[in-house]
Amino acid sequence: MNVSVFGLGAVGLPLSLVLSIKGLKVFGVDIDEQRILNIKDGKSGIYEFYNEKSIDEIVIDEIKKENFIPTIDYEYALKNSNIIMITIPLPLLKNKKVNYSYLIDGAKNIGKNLKKGDLVVLRSTVPIGTTRDLLLPILEYHSNLNVDKDFFLSYVPERMAEGKAFEELINMTTVISGIGENSINKSLEFFKNYFNGDYYIVNHIEVAEASKLIENLQRDLNIAMVNSLSIFLLKNNLIPSDVIETAKTHKRVKNLLSPGLGVGGHCLPYAYYYLKESAREFKDELELFEVGRRINDDMPKKVLNLILKKLKQIGKKPKNCKLSILGLAMKDYSKDTRESPSLKFLELAKKHFKELSIYDKEVVIDLNEKVDSIEKALKDSDVLVIPILQNFHKDLKIEFIKNLMNENPLVVDIKKLFDVDELNKFGIKYILF
Repeated sequence: MNVSVFGLGAVGLPLSLVLSIKGLKVFGVDIDEQRILNIKDGKSGIYEFYNEKSIDEIVIDEIKKENFIPTIDYEYALKNSNIIMITIPLPLLKNKKVNYSYLIDGAKNIGKNLKKGDLVVLRSTVPIGTTRDLLLPILEYHSNLNVDKDFFLSYVPERMAEGKAFEELINMTTVISGIGENSINKSLEFFKNYFNGDYYIVNHIEVAEASKLIENLQRDLNIAMVNSLSIFLLKNNLIPSDVIETAKTHKRVKNLLSPGLGVGGHCLPYAYYYLKESAREFKDELELFEVGRRINDDMPKKVLNLILKKLKQIGKKPKNCKLSILGLAMKDYSKDTRESPSLKFLELAKKHFKELSIYDKEVVIDLNEKVDSIEKALKDSDVLVIPILQNFHKDLKIEFIKNLMNENPLVVDIKKLFDVDELNKFGIKYILF
């Protein structure tokens, strides 16, 4: 049994490797030829580990074993596969409408090469109704085959978090739905053979699609709550993390999330817009989620305003100051910059500061402000912003920072990396989340 995985991003590549490690021959298909070359060279740009090996080391191992074949040749892949996994992303257009074009193109290519007995599994996060109303008609039209009779179609939402992809793909409870009983059974049979977690069967495919959106929306909304509270608490001279940790001592409040500069990636920030796409005439029912999304989107601007106010209190003018950012990824311990709040903050800060400097050795990105050492980033700086954590933050000491930065520096510690007493000891002004 061979598998084709369409889309080799943060979901598709780990999924391909999980299956190849299990002994299947996996064709990893992507339309981006440079992406394929980078993957073959062990330069995926994805921050994942499994059994003490990086994802790039696993890629090289599986290619050598001929279990994993990255390719742009989808026709060859489909000709030699019985299982087709779709992890093609649905990006947003500038007007925040969902861009279905990549999924449509992929579905057409799959449909034209679909064979009797093939199982197609959509694993991307999608608006409600996408599998039945968009994917299914394309597959049937281009294949001239009937679903649940000649071929099988299932929706199995991915539920992994970046940085934990292998463990969660293998062990997390898998929601399985399909267009018809045969499709559900075919999908269940496959997943039971190659994944270890429990299984939750859903007879209506739209329920599975909606459940994935709710999983993302509740996190987006919870983060919005603590972000909104954090700005309020900071304006009242309280440290948000102190308040949050105190509140979490109550057993029914212990799952409060931590505040941040915003919410990055293509999962949580997109969920509201996917749900809105599904809502049609019922969009007013989504008001709460819209507010939460706006709060998280506005965080870079609100944090910048806090900095500008604090600098005024210190007696410094931003137009004469250098601002440094340590951390560019969209979340802690990541290489991914998609929808990164740090990049949004950078663009806003450019309008106010004389100079900006950024350091994040984990991120490959072409920016004029990016430097190759912490020392260069902090040298003669007036403001230090820590929006996320990377491994290099562990060795960061207050005295080291103090010696490199200008007199009366301001540290904006969104991750609560430093202790208040230590900051006070070295005479450093701060904004602590």
